[in-house]
Amino acid sequence: MSNPVLDRNPYFRERVAAPNNPGVYQANGQPYQQPTAQGYAYPNYMPQGQPYAYAQPGQAPYGNQYVQQPGYAQPFAVAAPMTWNDALSATAILLAVTVVSGALTMAFVPFTGLTMMLMMAAVVAVIGVAIWAGTRPMVSPGTAIAYTVLEGFLLGLATKAVDAYYPGAAFQAILGTLIVVAVAVGLYRSGKVRTSRKGMKVALTLMLAAIGYGIVNMVLMALGVGGTFGLDSMNVGVTKLGILLGIIMIAVAGYTLINNLETVQIAVNNRAPRKFAWTVGFGIAVTVIWVYSEVLRIIRLFGDN
Repeated sequence: MSNPVLDRNPYFRERVAAPNNPGVYQANGQPYQQPTAQGYAYPNYMPQGQPYAYAQPGQAPYGNQYVQQPGYAQPFAVAAPMTWNDALSATAILLAVTVVSGALTMAFVPFTGLTMMLMMAAVVAVIGVAIWAGTRPMVSPGTAIAYTVLEGFLLGLATKAVDAYYPGAAFQAILGTLIVVAVAVGLYRSGKVRTSRKGMKVALTLMLAAIGYGIVNMVLMALGVGGTFGLDSMNVGVTKLGILLGIIMIAVAGYTLINNLETVQIAVNNRAPRKFAWTVGFGIAVTVIWVYSEVLRIIRLFGDN
C-alpha cells in the first residue's frame, strides 16, 4: 500500500494462500496463519501438557484437538465488521468538515498581509497531524477530524486568496475535483485500472517530493522570490512549471484514490472492525483534498496568464 498506517495492519493486506500450504496465508510477502473458528491454526503446535498431540503439515493432529488458549485473538472474526457504507459515511463526514471549515475561513478570516504566514503555520500543523496519524496503527475519529479542520482552514485561506484575484476560482476548483474523483471511481469500478506496490511506491515518492517542493515554494513566495507564485511561475516550454507539476500530481492523486478504494474492499473482505472505517475514510479524504489543492493551483496559474 505504501502507507505507514495501512502497511502495518493485516486488515488492509490482501490475503493469498501460500503455495503447498492452504492453512498459511501471505500478506505482502509475509506469511501468517489463517484464522479458524478456534483461533490461529498452528500445524505443529503441541498444547502444553499433551506431548503426543502433534501433527505434520497437512495432517490432523493426534490426540485431543487444539483448543484455543486464553489470550489468542481472532482478528478476522468480529461481531460488527466494516462495510462500504461505513467507509463512505466516515469519508463523507470528513469531507463535510473540510468544506465547512474552509467556508467559515473564507467568510470570517480577512485576507491581509499576514495571510501567507497563517498559511505556512497551517501547513506545519497539517504535516504534524499527518505524521502523528502515520505512526498510529489506526486513525481515530478525533485525529481524522482535526486533520480535516486544519486542511479546511488552509484551503479556505488559499481559495480566498486565489478567488480575490480570479473570481469564480473556488467553484472551478470544486468542479474540477469532482470530475477527477468521478473519473478515478469510474476506472476503479470498471476494473480497467488496478494499482501495484511498485506503482504506489512511485506515487509516494512523488507525493513526498511535491510536499518538499511546496514548502520551499511557499518560503520563496513569502520572500518575494521567483515572481507572484514562486517557482510555479517559471516557464517550461509553452507552459508554466506549476501547471505541469499540477497535472502530474492530479494523475498521481487519481491513482492513489483508486488504491484507497482497493484498500476499502480488502478491509471489507477481511471483516475489519467497523471502527477502521475512520482509517480508510481518512485516506480517501486526504487524497480528495490533495486533488482539490492541485486543481486550485492550476486554476490560479491559468488565471495569471
